[in-house]
Amino acid sequence: MELNRTLILKAYKKAKKRILFLDYDGTLVPFSDLPGDSKLGKEIRNILINLSQDQKNRIYIISGRDRVFLTNQFRGLQIGLIAEHGYLVKEADRDWQMTVSLDNTWKITFSKLFQEFSLLYPGSFIEEKESSVAYHFRTADKKVGSKVRPDIRKYLIILQQQYPRLELLDGNKVYEIKPESFNKGKTASAILRKENFDFILAAGDDLTDEHLFAEFPHKAFTIKVGLPPTLAQFYISGQNEFIEFLKCL
Repeated sequence: MELNRTLILKAYKKAKKRILFLDYDGTLVPFSDLPGDSKLGKEIRNILINLSQDQKNRIYIISGRDRVFLTNQFRGLQIGLIAEHGYLVKEADRDWQMTVSLDNTWKITFSKLFQEFSLLYPGSFIEEKESSVAYHFRTADKKVGSKVRPDIRKYLIILQQQYPRLELLDGNKVYEIKPESFNKGKTASAILRKENFDFILAAGDDLTDEHLFAEFPHKAFTIKVGLPPTLAQFYISGQNEFIEFLKCL
């Protein structure tokens, strides 16, 4: 259903111990043609500073971005960071920690595969992270997505016989291969199990955030940034509207 601001604000004011999980791209900042250009603006930074200075709040940025990018964007803020779809976690004022142990020998194969696609479709490019390999085509021809998707899925089906525990993430003009042993939902749930919170909120815009919505308890407020379908309890039309909602908090 459409976001019920009154209901959430009432619960927020009443709560004594709150936790918020916020996606980055498409939720806090708009998408850019190049991933490195999606920088955290002054307005959003100030909102996060205000939220994190409330002693009742604990804030986590939960993203597919790598640890270096998130560290640079949120330097100086007293918030937790979750990178690479739940693979890495950094509590405020602590070092990064892995949530699972990985054998990444598979990455060589998929890096070569995506490199072939990037040569075939000018403007597209690959991004290799610690736990995954991503193929970006936002800056390629508009028709690339419809052409690439069936080919990637075809190769994935073949390669999954050799690497059965990998999954394909279908993002916003990006395809990413990662192990299925971790996701945003599993990592966030592990954090929730450590303490009791009387206000839980999660917001995100793409399919990787559906793991988050699926794992969270019924009492949580889950928000899809964008239109349904979604497993989230609520939806809000877009990123700008979500920022206005954060201002209300």
